[in-house]
Amino acid sequence: MKKFLSSFICMLLILSCIPAMGEESGSSEGKVLISHENHTARSVWKDGDDMRVCIETEQGLKWHSFKDGALGEEVEEPEGVTLANAWDDIEKYMIFTGSNTDVYYTSEIDNRYPWQCSWNGYRLRRVTSRQAVDNQLWLTSPGQEARRLAVGRYDDPVVIPGTDYAVVSKRITGVGMILVKIDLNTGEESELWPEPVEYICPFLMLGGRLLISQGIDNPRYLWDPKTEEFTQVPGDFPWIYIGGCYRGLQPAGGDGLYYFTDTKTRGGTTLGIMDTVNMVFTPMMVFERMYLPPMDVWVDEENSCLYFVDDGDLLEIPFVAAKPEPDYIKVRVNGWPLDFTGIVSDDGRTHIDVKDNYFGNLGCIAGTSSVSDATLIFRNKKVLILNNGCDYMTEVDISGFNDLETLSADLLSGNPYEKSFVRTIPLDTKVIYGYVPLRAICEAFGANVEWNSAEGCIDIFIDNRDVDWPAREYIFDLMNLLLKVDEWKGSAPDKILI
Repeated sequence: MKKFLSSFICMLLILSCIPAMGEESGSSEGKVLISHENHTARSVWKDGDDMRVCIETEQGLKWHSFKDGALGEEVEEPEGVTLANAWDDIEKYMIFTGSNTDVYYTSEIDNRYPWQCSWNGYRLRRVTSRQAVDNQLWLTSPGQEARRLAVGRYDDPVVIPGTDYAVVSKRITGVGMILVKIDLNTGEESELWPEPVEYICPFLMLGGRLLISQGIDNPRYLWDPKTEEFTQVPGDFPWIYIGGCYRGLQPAGGDGLYYFTDTKTRGGTTLGIMDTVNMVFTPMMVFERMYLPPMDVWVDEENSCLYFVDDGDLLEIPFVAAKPEPDYIKVRVNGWPLDFTGIVSDDGRTHIDVKDNYFGNLGCIAGTSSVSDATLIFRNKKVLILNNGCDYMTEVDISGFNDLETLSADLLSGNPYEKSFVRTIPLDTKVIYGYVPLRAICEAFGANVEWNSAEGCIDIFIDNRDVDWPAREYIFDLMNLLLKVDEWKGSAPDKILI
């Protein structure tokens, strides 16, 4: 059973990747702005017409202007970015000597980038004893003599912006780790998280609060410097890794909103908006088979595109606009009133969340993939495939096949769009990932859809008497196998989200 299911699934995936007959292609293709064959790009930044690219040279990292598709003259590093001169205040691996017996060293791996540890022209650095007796905190500055601030087994210092103190983790031998505040003028410390734990680490500032980690699979917290209160972070909130964070996250146009890439997406990276006030991550688009940390991506809303560096190349691709805020949509299915979760797009079309609890009232089973950005809808013997951003959907009618192995063999022979049981259905809107255009899918399954303006309600009349509900295990197998795209897209198998 699984063998021919797998073949069928792969065939359907081909339909979700190949443009329909007659469709224009190339409008959404990316551009290579800088090739690694000519220059090695390491970062990109933009503000209005001011675009700058960091290039790796024999003399180190250098920022250059970028205009009219060409690399320009050398320019200063953008404000708030500390990549090119991140470590010019310390000598790598060595060199703070306290006496004839005590030798201390520091390195990049022990410290944050300057935007997280700067204070009054200094940078707060963790320095390690060669004898591993203790760690120390030093205030360093390029061209100036460093001064020791505090002695103890400190780690991961983060300066709280606008204050005269830093938050640091501290290990107590035989007990565990705690969090402390260090006064940057005096070196005095006070306990912030006094209960010892196995591991605790201040990560970075998010929307005015400090993100604190206790390691993978343990709760994370946000600490508010104004109230000194801790708030637990929801478990499904994306993980943020401090490695390579040479600037803060790019603001996304609202209080506590930032663009962020979730690199934990299986088989790729998800770009979305991180709401650090409500601790919600809203996905926007997926990069398949690519690892793109937040530092590598810059979104240009004004020009509807985004830039990112990948393996030394600088690329530009069209930007998929953020979704509208979800709301309740009044719907009656065969006279039964239901409040669906949905959004109304800019073109006035209603899109319903496929994970809504009431979706089954349409006689459908739906799922989404975080890797292929496809939404799949099943009802009886029909499958609808919708791809994010497309203005059409593909329908596969499997009613004429006794088994899926025969269907797979038929699809494999020739162009699938020339098959009588496959058709593309034009849409008067564009697909939004995780949502489906309500009228279009209902009508594709033979329903009548009417707008009741007097009551502000959508009336759907659909015959659910003959709906075939397969076993749940069968549905999970079928939908998960549908996303096995190794043969045709080179991606790892993905787990469907129902």
